[in-house]
Amino acid sequence: MAGSDTSGGLSTNGRSALRVDAQRNLEHVLRAAREVFGELGYGAPMEDVARRARVGVGTVYRRFPSKEVLVKRIAEAETARLTEQARAALQQEDEPWAALARF
Repeated sequence: MAGSDTSGGLSTNGRSALRVDAQRNLEHVLRAAREVFGELGYGAPMEDVARRARVGVGTVYRRFPSKEVLVKRIAEAETARLTEQARAALQQEDEPWAALARF
């Protein structure tokens, strides 16, 4: 077909490519979840996350079928962010202790 997408809807990292609005909602949900769980703890309801993200609770559950899945996604993102910061510090310093202090 002329003009059809041959990627099958997958991005270069193998995950499904999201529409712009879906990507924006995902970012809002992840930010809201970090805030809500940070303020209220793990016991906070998913409805609070949805409300903070200004999306429907169905939007949250469509992407994250359980709180455990959402928390795992946040933990993975934070671990990746911290790992990148640690690697950058190691590249910027000659001594390991200085790199740790920079980190």
